[in-house]
Amino acid sequence: LVSRAIDEYQRSLAIYPGFQDSWFNLGNAYNEGNLKERALESYLRVIALRPKHAEALNNIGVMYFTKGAYDSAARYFQKAAAADTQDVTAYSNIGAVDYALKNYGASLECYEKVLRLDPQNITAYRRMGKLYTLMKDTATAVKCFATAVRLDSAGKR
Repeated sequence: LVSRAIDEYQRSLAIYPGFQDSWFNLGNAYNEGNLKERALESYLRVIALRPKHAEALNNIGVMYFTKGAYDSAARYFQKAAAADTQDVTAYSNIGAVDYALKNYGASLECYEKVLRLDPQNITAYRRMGKLYTLMKDTATAVKCFATAVRLDSAGKR
């Protein structure tokens, strides 16, 4: 199924190579097929066509993050946040980079931003709970984890 999708997107790009949506979807198909370098190339084509494509910028950042290239990941996540200031994914990803680099205060700030944009974001509460645990603030950690559990049991995302 993934190879069929790749073939279809490649065919559409042979007809219209400037169609950013086809490049983006091709990148997603490559990523799904575990063809990470080709996915990265496709996402880079997207931002060559539309430099403020927040999803493509985020996806590029994720690819660098999984390689442990945190500086590059952070750069793309920052660009995604600048391209779409309401994009909780970008701020969450920046928080993940800061967490990986043990910049816990900066990571917390990112998750607080996520919660300002999406007050029911379970992932942000869970990650904040971990951060507060690491920072030895057990009471606040428990509150964060309790909120995550409450939202999760209420069927929130």
